[in-house]
Amino acid sequence: MAISRRDLLKVGGTVVVGGSLLSAGSGSAAAASRGRGALVGSTAVAVSAVGTDSVDRDSVFTRGGSGPLYWSTYGYDYPNNNAQSQASWQANVTWVAKNLKPYGIDMACTDGWVDYTQATNSNGYILNYQDSWAMGWAGMSSYLSGLGLKMGVYYNPLWVTKSAYNDPSKTVVGRPDIPISSIVTAGDFFGGNKGTQEIYWVDVTKDGAKEFVQGYVNYFKQLGAVYLRGDFWAWYETGYDQNEGTVGVAHGSANYATALGWISEAAGDGLEVSVVMPNLLNHGQNERRYGDLIRIDDDCGSGGWNFLDGGRSSWQNYWTQWHTPFLGFTGFSDISGRGQMILDGDVLEMNSFGSDDERRTALTLFAMAGSPLIVGDRSDNIGSYLSFWQNNDILNINKAGFVGKPYYHNANPFSSDPTSRDPETWTGQLPDGTWLVALFNTTYSSVTKSIDFAGALGLAAGGTVHDVWNNTNLGQMTSYSASLPMHGVSLIKITPAGSGAPVYQSQVAAWGGGAMFDNAASGFSGNGYVDGLGSVGARVVFGVTGAGGTTPVTIRYANSGSAASLTISAKNVAGTVSGSTSVSLPGTGGAGTWSTVTVNLALAAGTNLITLERTSTDSGSVNLDSIQVGASSGGSTPPGAPGTPAASAITSNAVTLTWSAAAAGSNPIAGYQVYQVGSPDTVVASTAAGTLTATISGLTAATSYSFYVKAKDSAGTVGAASGTTAVTTAGSGGSTPPGAPGTPAASTITATAVTLTWSAAAAGSNAIAGYQVYEVGSPDTVVASTAAGTLTATISGLMSATQYGFYVKAKDSAGALGAASATKTVTTAAVSAGAAVSYAVQSDWGSGFSALVTITNTGTSAINNWTLGFTFAGNQHVTNGWNATWSQSGANVTASSESFNGAIAPGASVQIGFTGTYSGANAKPTAFTINGQPATTQ
Repeated sequence: MAISRRDLLKVGGTVVVGGSLLSAGSGSAAAASRGRGALVGSTAVAVSAVGTDSVDRDSVFTRGGSGPLYWSTYGYDYPNNNAQSQASWQANVTWVAKNLKPYGIDMACTDGWVDYTQATNSNGYILNYQDSWAMGWAGMSSYLSGLGLKMGVYYNPLWVTKSAYNDPSKTVVGRPDIPISSIVTAGDFFGGNKGTQEIYWVDVTKDGAKEFVQGYVNYFKQLGAVYLRGDFWAWYETGYDQNEGTVGVAHGSANYATALGWISEAAGDGLEVSVVMPNLLNHGQNERRYGDLIRIDDDCGSGGWNFLDGGRSSWQNYWTQWHTPFLGFTGFSDISGRGQMILDGDVLEMNSFGSDDERRTALTLFAMAGSPLIVGDRSDNIGSYLSFWQNNDILNINKAGFVGKPYYHNANPFSSDPTSRDPETWTGQLPDGTWLVALFNTTYSSVTKSIDFAGALGLAAGGTVHDVWNNTNLGQMTSYSASLPMHGVSLIKITPAGSGAPVYQSQVAAWGGGAMFDNAASGFSGNGYVDGLGSVGARVVFGVTGAGGTTPVTIRYANSGSAASLTISAKNVAGTVSGSTSVSLPGTGGAGTWSTVTVNLALAAGTNLITLERTSTDSGSVNLDSIQVGASSGGSTPPGAPGTPAASAITSNAVTLTWSAAAAGSNPIAGYQVYQVGSPDTVVASTAAGTLTATISGLTAATSYSFYVKAKDSAGTVGAASGTTAVTTAGSGGSTPPGAPGTPAASTITATAVTLTWSAAAAGSNAIAGYQVYEVGSPDTVVASTAAGTLTATISGLMSATQYGFYVKAKDSAGALGAASATKTVTTAAVSAGAAVSYAVQSDWGSGFSALVTITNTGTSAINNWTLGFTFAGNQHVTNGWNATWSQSGANVTASSESFNGAIAPGASVQIGFTGTYSGANAKPTAFTINGQPATTQ
């Protein structure tokens, strides 16, 4: 049987064979599949990289910004520890074409588990994804094309099958004089003595190696592949794995760079190159020169929150430098963006997460980082989560080529200063100049996150805010604050106030060639600027929307020296240059003294990459703050913002708004427009100059509305928005609705129920008829109703050990609902009675062991969201675990349920396990708890 790297890593170097456990160090085999594991006792690898920082692979893919949208077989391969069958693959790609292709997810890519694929053509190139498939690569490509899908291939062009090595008739493409065996060093197996020894590595120093490697790339291109995902590059470069130690020959960084260079050259703009499992030495120096995408975190494994933000949080100087997507995206954000690296966070499986908040967080993080969005879900396990992959608001972020950045606090490397960047706050600009801001909560409790638009984004006048996930317009704001649930996210889109030309901040642009974020000087806009532009090749790239033709571009910069210069150019994603010129930047008198220079630049219609670069013909150095592309109408200044409107004369169907005048800009104010917040915001009233009041009619009784006002000048230019005013209309008949009840108090909290009690609401025009209790959700739902005077309700049917939110509204005799009370958060009690635990050592090799733990529900109700606790009697230490989130403090160990096994029905069991180390005795724990309560020991 094949033993995959999935199993090897799942138990930290131990594999299951026929029900017994063997140490990988004692000669067990590991196939060329993919897996992940926690860092256990690794040591640093001393290696050096080759190349310079000034050159990055400039391809149509990197210029596009974000990564591709596609479906992967990984979601089948990993949990089954086997490659997907042809019938299952065909069923799933048909499902992809029907359900995902309409949303832009238009590619299907294979994944690992390929070491036993041995059938090759005369040049040693594999004919199929799996030998068991009747359909070869050409058949797959044709099948996908018939569905309107593209083909991606998982394979490393430096792999040589054992069958081709042993067959003297197999020769290098274009070199019939060179047998395949001669481009390989005997015994140089992929995985060394820990692999299946079914695949060799190419020796790039051998004659014919280049032809073989580039021929493999061209072979896949000719078969119709548009995407090549090559894996296990760290093993090739250093012969070292973070979990396994030595895994074969260390070929060195020079040979690694040679191999990547060959692949890049052959791929050109016809094949997107994904570099998976790279060491990324010297901050990705070699990968940046030759790859389009780089993996920046460990394999997703079984997914869920533990993949997104669990496990190791420290940095190491080899694969994988950061363990999680949150940290990996943050750590390599300074080399991402247009014309730079695409950061690949690996596969996402919506079915693996424990809540919709986690699903929204995962998709938002990957979209904000510009990662490919790789669907790991299958047609048979997607369940009710398909809508997440059909959310155009999120997918359109990727399609726009958006690449954001975490909030930078200073210029220190994230590897040495984890406080230098905030992984939970991401910002960036779309090509039209609008902003996206994502606030994340990676903790296990609710938190409030805020962002100031002027200080963080450079938006002194603020902007109009749209809540993306809730599809709600929030009106004009200068800052934003959100209460986030555990593992929650808030994603907003900000349209800057005013009608002037868009300003693009360098702090969220793409930086290359040594250009880097800084905020040591003063006077910049937003949270920083870019320096390091004094070296040849240093550059900043902005993705902007152009209308076509000559366009003014205003550069805001600081120059403490004499006159400097940069070359400014514009090209489209295809790489066609529309304009280029050198721009002189006179001295400003200091690094924090800012000035502007405007140049005319020819832009193409659509997305342009505007680059400011220090070329060999330029001189000096500057700090770059921002660029403004285009000019305001007639070069005029738009009106200012009116005062926030005040509401009066509120009836059941109308309200009167009054505001103070806006300051005129270059032209006199001609009137005002009143906007109602909605999807989209709409003008509901217009007034003439000097008229600062308007009555809005045709409203619905007992309904909440929001309004704001903008001034319009005689040239037709609309100014900044006022603040937003919220209004609730009166109930039917012109009555005033009830007030808000008191915040409910919780009592008698059990595993399945809670009793809520609140103080009475103030009556409006009509008597209060009763109360409605709402459970917070999507959407909020009424879970209890009471009669007049009854200020308590018991909510039943809840899940144990689960957090809920409740609030209350009063309802009057006319049927009008009043304002909501504050929300009360309640966590139901955990069910622990009726739990039994068995603990069995499966294998013990003197200094380490593996154990299997079985949790059985012997009660009559389900156990939900369980946490196992026990204490070691000796010095045992958990090094890796599976089917639970494991942690240890001293001798105390906890294991918390995963999303897929959190509910244990009466009579059912779950099995979890771990590997550990010890010295001396390895006594079993004698007592266990489930959710903090004693459990029976079996």
